[in-house]
Amino acid sequence: MSQQLELVLETWNKDLGPVEPSHTAVVCRSLADLQDYNSPSAPAALLKCCVLCCGIVSLGTGTLQQQLRSAGGRRPVPDILSGLYRASLEAPEAFQAEFEATTSRVLSILESFPLKRDELETAQGENALHFAAGCGSLEVCQALLERHPDLIHQEDTHGHTPLFWAVRHGLAGATQLLIRKGAASWHCDKRGLTALHWAAALGFARLCGMLVDVPAAAALKNQRCSRGWTPLHSSAYGGSAECCTTLLDAKADVGQRTPQEWTALHLAAVKGHIEVLEVLLPHCSTEMILALDRHGCSAKDLAEEAGEHQAEAMLQQETHRQLMRSWNPCSQKQPEVKLSDLLAAALCIQAPVLEKVGRDAVELSCHIVDLQFRVSGYVVEVKHCGGPDGAAPARVYYARTVEQRKVEFVEFLVPRMRSSGQAVWQRGERYKFRIRGCCERRLAPEPGAPRQVISDWSIAACGLRLATWSSLPQGSGLGSSSVLAAAAVKALMAAFGLDMDAESLIHAVQNVEQMLTTGGGWQDQVGAILGGAKLTRSKASLPLRVLPEQLPLQPSFSEEFESRLLLIFTGRPRLAKHLLQNVIRRWFSRVPEICETVKGLVDNAQDCAEAIRAGDVEEVGRCLSRYWAQKQVMAAGCEPRPVGQLRKILEADLLGFSLAGAGGGGFGTLLMRKPSAKERVQQALGQCPGLEDAYVCEATIDHVGMELALDSVFETTSLLPDAALADVVGALGRNLRPSRFVRSLL
Repeated sequence: MSQQLELVLETWNKDLGPVEPSHTAVVCRSLADLQDYNSPSAPAALLKCCVLCCGIVSLGTGTLQQQLRSAGGRRPVPDILSGLYRASLEAPEAFQAEFEATTSRVLSILESFPLKRDELETAQGENALHFAAGCGSLEVCQALLERHPDLIHQEDTHGHTPLFWAVRHGLAGATQLLIRKGAASWHCDKRGLTALHWAAALGFARLCGMLVDVPAAAALKNQRCSRGWTPLHSSAYGGSAECCTTLLDAKADVGQRTPQEWTALHLAAVKGHIEVLEVLLPHCSTEMILALDRHGCSAKDLAEEAGEHQAEAMLQQETHRQLMRSWNPCSQKQPEVKLSDLLAAALCIQAPVLEKVGRDAVELSCHIVDLQFRVSGYVVEVKHCGGPDGAAPARVYYARTVEQRKVEFVEFLVPRMRSSGQAVWQRGERYKFRIRGCCERRLAPEPGAPRQVISDWSIAACGLRLATWSSLPQGSGLGSSSVLAAAAVKALMAAFGLDMDAESLIHAVQNVEQMLTTGGGWQDQVGAILGGAKLTRSKASLPLRVLPEQLPLQPSFSEEFESRLLLIFTGRPRLAKHLLQNVIRRWFSRVPEICETVKGLVDNAQDCAEAIRAGDVEEVGRCLSRYWAQKQVMAAGCEPRPVGQLRKILEADLLGFSLAGAGGGGFGTLLMRKPSAKERVQQALGQCPGLEDAYVCEATIDHVGMELALDSVFETTSLLPDAALADVVGALGRNLRPSRFVRSLL
């Protein structure tokens, strides 16, 4: 210790002037505190430790600045804060004693040294803001964000941002500060969990309230993680009645199911959380209480299997109360309640709903309650809306499947033609449907037991139904919502025998996108509607009018450009809406950096257009990279760490790079120096942890633009003439979900 002290005081006297007795005491205290610096190799390293940890010296000499920058390679601020964070977990009493002094020390360091961002990061991926948020040091969080605002978006090895650290430890002040500073509350970690999932699972009701109140995160309350759980599932399983109340007040869907078909009620029942059950049950219908999981168990069954007898009794009592509520109208009709009335309340078929109309079949869905498994088969009655009142409906017979549960949505596929060639229904006509349930006949039937139960007639089939699909993943960044909206509008116009020019279609899609509340759609559709290269402008006036200019493409330029163009899907989808809201907030704050970047975006677009006209592929690549740098200024944190690593690995091979759309994930555009470089990119992806799901695609220029193709497989219903019903659904594409149909007995 004495030898180290002499080395430090010698360096101090040389670079900072005479050593006073108070300085000697400070150095001694710092050396005693620093266990990691017991044997430094140079006096400057020791002095750096003392100065950075005590924060009492204002560096004024360039010599000492240079020495401190090069000494040791340590990162004192993250080291100090990580120690404070560990103390908060392992030794709370010591943490309370050290908190104020350590906070003052770190603040003094930040004021005395213009530390770079990499000096605030650890090798494990955390940064100083993670530790400050995790131990609730608001002043340090504020100071770090003032110097490096993009620290708020950095992820650790688990995909956790500083907001996650604050939420995991139940720190309301740090959570509120980070949300106010623009933390992405909708961000998901590597398990698909949001900060709201963590708050709900750990029982932090106040934090749940903060997170669901963020306007940009309205959908978080029903968002699923990678195993299919919503925050309400997490809070119910964790036993937090207060979190469940907060989520339900925010309109969380109590009927959401996991892949195992568990509701929040199932999870609370299996753990025996009585208080949670008391919160959930008033929000549950009879159907939800009786709902069965994949193994055919209700919430009551799970409580019974788990030995949670109090929860079992509560669910049994609530089931009886719900059924009595359903039977109450029966008891009010007459003094004596008949058994048939009670059975009818436990056996109900609602009016069917028309789901899809194909060329050769109609799909119906119907909600059926059959608590005693009395129904053995069904009859679907099909009635023509324009036929005589007394005409008998066409009937199609179905057997009950063994998979049908007590409470179920049953789907019926009604064919257009019988096997005999007789028509059940005709295209272009209006029909309504009714379901008749036939009860099994028993050798000793119960008195008053119903022989059948009949639903009401469905609403007459009419109107137009659209079904859409996309081969692109959600959050691709390729403007898929605008492209799909353009396809839908164009197909609808074709269905009515109308046409729409490109300019009108572009502005119609603007309206559709705002109805969908995606936050985009101002100009994305131009890329799909018009072929080739475009330069799109709009004046600063409302209503917004988009003015696209198509740029001439030389054949040699197109060929060279396509040979070097690659797309990669990063495997990290992110919705543009969330990033754009942060951009708009920063724009309205009129930060000079943002205003200058907006002007730079306009100038860069003009430069890129000139490069395309001149056929200069290399200049287009430079414009692409410049565009990505500008987007990172507009939306701090839009480049995930693995993508940044990939860009550095490929730096020598790239002419230009940018993530598509608002950034943050989705597809990336790569313009390579050499043609046919797909294998090189695939090798680089293998060197980047976090991009295991990424893949490379080749891309070409679309010179034609959007085209409408008619498919003859599916068609819409039903008031429209056959000519207008030219399979519009097929024109848009159609995604058939797996369905459990009741098979016809024709």
